Amino acid sequence: AGTYEPGDTVEIKMQILGDELEISEACFYYEDKDALAEWAEAARALNASIGEVSEITSSHLTFSVDTKDAETVIVSIPYEEAWNITCDGERITSSPAIEQLMSFEVPAGSHTIEMRYTPEGTKVGIAVSTAGIILFIFSLFWYTHKEEKIQSGEE
Repeated sequence: AGTYEPGDTVEIKMQILGDELEISEACFYYEDKDALAEWAEAARALNASIGEVSEITSSHLTFSVDTKDAETVIVSIPYEEAWNITCDGERITSSPAIEQLMSFEVPAGSHTIEMRYTPEGTKVGIAVSTAGIILFIFSLFWYTHKEEKIQSGEE
């Protein structure tokens, strides 16, 4: 809506397109340009330690990190607990950054970070599907064997 100084009066006009309008709480937000610039500089510095992305799909991401000190890595992937993140094969925990993005701590040194996404319920789904296939094959053999007995007159 523009750039304003503290204390400026801002007039807001609204056009009501529906039959009703209900405003339960008015919320106004602003951006602190200095804070955003500081955050952008920190992100630029952080990205300097992130190396080449060696693999990327919708559910798998592998990249290298080389840091002088332990650092927090923030990736532009929405935070979700279904991500399994490893650093050199050792599982590390993630946490939300800015309430939405994925972040995790990386120790100092050169490391390979691997991120794998497994939707909730995948393991249960695989187990149920496997059990269903086994039951289907068992019932197929059972009915085939029963049919052979009936045709041979054993039953």
